[in-house]
Amino acid sequence: MSLLDDFLRAFAENGFLIRFKRYFSWTGYEQWKMKIGGFKPQWIVIHHSWSPDNNMLRDWDGIKKFHTSWRYQGDIVTEQKAHELMGQGKMVLSPWNDVGYQFGIEEINGHVEVLNGRDIGEVGAHAVGFNDKSIGICLIGNYDKEVPSNGKLLILASLCRQLQREFDIPRDHVIGHRDTFVALGKAVEKTCPGVKFDMDLFRERLTDIKTT
Repeated sequence: MSLLDDFLRAFAENGFLIRFKRYFSWTGYEQWKMKIGGFKPQWIVIHHSWSPDNNMLRDWDGIKKFHTSWRYQGDIVTEQKAHELMGQGKMVLSPWNDVGYQFGIEEINGHVEVLNGRDIGEVGAHAVGFNDKSIGICLIGNYDKEVPSNGKLLILASLCRQLQREFDIPRDHVIGHRDTFVALGKAVEKTCPGVKFDMDLFRERLTDIKTT
């Protein structure tokens, strides 16, 4: 199925416009933002933001600000406050150089957008054990509480298929964040991308690339 097919299907089923930003044109030609000398991704790891998509503002910008700020117990703090807390022996997270993911997918004013994160091939900060071998995609929303919209899933599937073809990523290497724990032989610590996000069903939308 082409990107245009996905667009027409989503428009017919959902009645909203879908826009691809920077990475896509209607011909399906990819303008990949690659890190020079970066790694070739072998996996795609799907996340949810765990915060609701308010559908009006760019939540992606807030996530990026959070990742690039000093953080203490889930809140942004000033650098001065961070040093005070560290002086008290508190665990404070230092700013990252960019949002942890390579892509975000968000609905804004009825438009589903693919948003830019880190370069492909740049080590991410989204899944321990997979940051140097995967592409991280964050779907904005809390899918512990609700099922992702079909419009978002169509765009996510289109993006994944493009990445699969470009980097020879097999379908069973498109996984949820929670699946990374299983792959590493560890106890599962997260539900991400949400208990209501059916990864097995989602993978049925993807390309079954055979690798040798």
